[in-house]
Amino acid sequence: MKSSRAFVGKVEEDRSYVYVLILALIALNAAVVVSVLPGYAVIYISFLTVFLFSLKFKSKDLIKTVLLLFVFSGMMRRIAASDSGYFTPNDILILLPYVPIFILFFKNLKKVNFDVYISIMLYLISLLALFSLQQSLSNILWGIVNLVSVIIFGQISKAYLDEDLISFVINLGLITAFYIFFQKVSLPEYDVGWCQNRKSELIVLETCTSKSTRLWGTMESAINMACFLSVCFLLIMFQRKSRLFGGKFIKLLIIFVALFLTGTRTYIFLIPVAFLISIYCFKRVSISRFFVWVSCIVFVAIQLPSLAQFFGYESRWIERLNVSRLMGDQSLNERFGLIVNALDQITVKNFLIGDGIGSKSRGLSAIDNGYVSLMLEIGLPLAIVFLTIIVYRLKSIYHFQSQLVLQSWSVCILLIMANLSYVVLTGSSSVFFWLFFFAAYGSSYSNRVSVQ
Repeated sequence: MKSSRAFVGKVEEDRSYVYVLILALIALNAAVVVSVLPGYAVIYISFLTVFLFSLKFKSKDLIKTVLLLFVFSGMMRRIAASDSGYFTPNDILILLPYVPIFILFFKNLKKVNFDVYISIMLYLISLLALFSLQQSLSNILWGIVNLVSVIIFGQISKAYLDEDLISFVINLGLITAFYIFFQKVSLPEYDVGWCQNRKSELIVLETCTSKSTRLWGTMESAINMACFLSVCFLLIMFQRKSRLFGGKFIKLLIIFVALFLTGTRTYIFLIPVAFLISIYCFKRVSISRFFVWVSCIVFVAIQLPSLAQFFGYESRWIERLNVSRLMGDQSLNERFGLIVNALDQITVKNFLIGDGIGSKSRGLSAIDNGYVSLMLEIGLPLAIVFLTIIVYRLKSIYHFQSQLVLQSWSVCILLIMANLSYVVLTGSSSVFFWLFFFAAYGSSYSNRVSVQ
C-alpha cells in the first residue's frame, strides 16, 4: 500500500502543469468568441494565468510551456481578435511566450554560465537599436525582446533538453499537423477573419477557405508553421530507437503532408538537403547508402506536382513544385528582385550600425532574406561577427557522436539555409534555432547513433 501511495504521489509531483495551462487558455479564448468576456479581459487574464501557473513550474515544464505558447500563440491571437485579424488590442498576446522565459531566467540565474561572446553581441545589438528606436518603435522593441529572450531561453534549455523534451516537441508538431488537416476540411471562423484581414497585404492568401493553397495552422503565418514542422521532421528522422518503416514512417508522413499544405516550398526543398549534409558530416551511412537516400529524395521531389494535383491545387501552384522549372520560377525571380531592392536601402548609417533589430523582419517592411535583413538591422560589421560566432560554434562540434547533437545540428543547418529565404535566426521562428543551437554545442554525449 505504501509503495502504491508513493507511486501515485510521484506521478502527481511530476505531472506537468502544461496541460492545465492549455485548458485554461482555451477556456479564456473561447469565452471571447462567445462574447462572455470583453476583448481586454482576455489579455489581462491570459498573462495573469500564465504568470501564476509558471511560478509553480519546474524548469523543464517552463521550457515546455514556452514552446507550447510559441506554437499556439498565433491561434490564440486569432481567436481573441475574432474577425479583426491581428490589428487589435489583443495583438499584445504575441508577448505571452516571453512570460515563462522571464521566470525561467530567474529560476536558473545562478546555475547557468551564459556565453560571453553572444552576451556581448546581444548588448551591442540592443545598444545600437536604441539609436533607431523612434523610427520603428514597436518592431524594434519586439526585436530586442525576442532576440534577447530566445537566446537566454536556448542557453538555459541546453541543460534540460533530453529525449523527453524532444518527444514533447514532436508531439506538438503532430497536434498542429492534425489542426492543419482540420483547416483543410473546414476553416474555422476566426481563421477566416484573420485571412480576410491579411489578404490585402499578403498576395499568397488568394482564398480564405479550406481550399487555400497555404494553410497556416496554429502559428501566425504559413512559413512559421512550415518552419516548426520542418524542425519536427528532422527530429523524427534522427530519433533514437525508432525504425523507419513503423511508427516513425507514419509520423514523418503526417508531418510532411501538413508541411505540404502550408504551401511553403523553401522547407519542402531544404529538408532533404539538411538531412544529406547531416548524415554526410556525421558519417552515419556508407557511400552506397548515401546515394540510395539521394535517389529516394529525388523520387519524392518528382512526385510533388502529383501530390498537388491530388489536393486540387491550381495549375500554377503545381508548376511551382516542378523541380526542373525552378530556375525560371517567377516567385524565385521576384525574390531575387526584392533582395536587390533591399540593397538599395543601404545608407552609411544602416551599413555601419543598422536601423535596429526587428525593423526589417516584421510588418510591411519585412525583407524575405534573413541575411540582408540582419545586415540592414545591425550593420555589416556586427552582422559578420554575429554570423561568424554561429558558424564557428557549429563547425567545432560536427564530429560529436551523439543523438541529441545530430538532431540539433541538423535543425540548425536547415534553419541557417532557410534564413536565405526568410528571417529565421532573429525572427518569429528564432526560438527553434537558438534552442537547438545551444543544445548542439552544449552537449558532450558520446553515444553512437545511426540512421535507420
